[in-house]
Amino acid sequence: MWNKIELILVLSVSFMTALCALEHDSPIPPQPGDKRAKDFSKYLIHVRPTLPASVTNDDPLTPYTEKIKPTRGAIAEWFFIHIRFPVYSAGKSGAWPDWLDDVEVRVEVCIPGRNKKGQTTYVVLHGRQKLNSIYANDETHNVRFFIPPYAIFRYIVGLQEKPDLKKLAEEFPVLVTIFWREKPISYIVRSKEVDPAKRSLYLSLFEKLRDSKSNYYDNVILPAEYTPWAERDLERFESMKIEKNGSR
Repeated sequence: MWNKIELILVLSVSFMTALCALEHDSPIPPQPGDKRAKDFSKYLIHVRPTLPASVTNDDPLTPYTEKIKPTRGAIAEWFFIHIRFPVYSAGKSGAWPDWLDDVEVRVEVCIPGRNKKGQTTYVVLHGRQKLNSIYANDETHNVRFFIPPYAIFRYIVGLQEKPDLKKLAEEFPVLVTIFWREKPISYIVRSKEVDPAKRSLYLSLFEKLRDSKSNYYDNVILPAEYTPWAERDLERFESMKIEKNGSR
């Protein structure tokens, strides 16, 4: 009696595992276009202004011999970009390994600003990070990027007298592209105005700006490793891949 029940349970689990594997043809599928889709909530792009802990010009531990005034109009805030996405196991199919290497996350934001010719138009800020040892465990995973104060001041708020950084952080469009084995396998879009179902419009917009050298700024958005948050919350975010030559 118990052997029959155990057999039914094993077959049921095997069927569900195979079904899950068939449901996804890559470990990190694109964000669903419909907000009502089952997995839509597993994808997230959240942006907010933030300050590094205990980093101020008045900190007595900083080795200044005199009080240094900040640059006129400069700001101290960074934009923190939190990205979340699911990583699915391959199950019995073995279509991909349990641990994923050679994953790269590219983040781009589209903002009104000045291009390299000094013209007021839309520009794209870009950042990238290579990841290592991502566990394909049917759970959500987290990556973080930061836009430094100089970039916010120069490219984003330089056109405004009294910028509302919180409002700005909530509004500008963000495109995240996830590469595995050097091929794009997933796209995540964040925009207040445009529904993700119209993702193709945003993909074409970013593609157009990406092809315009005067409107595109490479590596302005930084991984945490190049920021004051380099040693914070390491257990919450995916690990960075170190290249053979020591580059990141």
